[in-house]
Amino acid sequence: MNIHAVLSTSEAFDYGVDRWELLLLCYAWAPVSNPAFAARLKPCLKNGGLVVFEHFLHDGPDAAPKAAGAPDPGELSSLFADFEILRYEEVMGAPDWEPPLRGTARRDWCA
Repeated sequence: MNIHAVLSTSEAFDYGVDRWELLLLCYAWAPVSNPAFAARLKPCLKNGGLVVFEHFLHDGPDAAPKAAGAPDPGELSSLFADFEILRYEEVMGAPDWEPPLRGTARRDWCA
């Protein structure tokens, strides 16, 4: 397996088309809840490619700010509704920072 790591801002990075097998957004502070940004991500995955997301939620009195890329409850699953959702959970536990949102989705082979 070859791993190609790139350091860039989410706004400046050229995600390309049919380029990646895995897109990992782990506490990335990317504007995922912005529909335009989510639309930029989707075509960058190869057919069958995975997007894995872990972040905190914009929920409750001490919510992470939207500017930090924190989606509202249920928002991420709706933004990626055209993908096959393999796993999706909004954990109300005691993680490292805030109650996290975890999700894994696969780009449809026929898309």
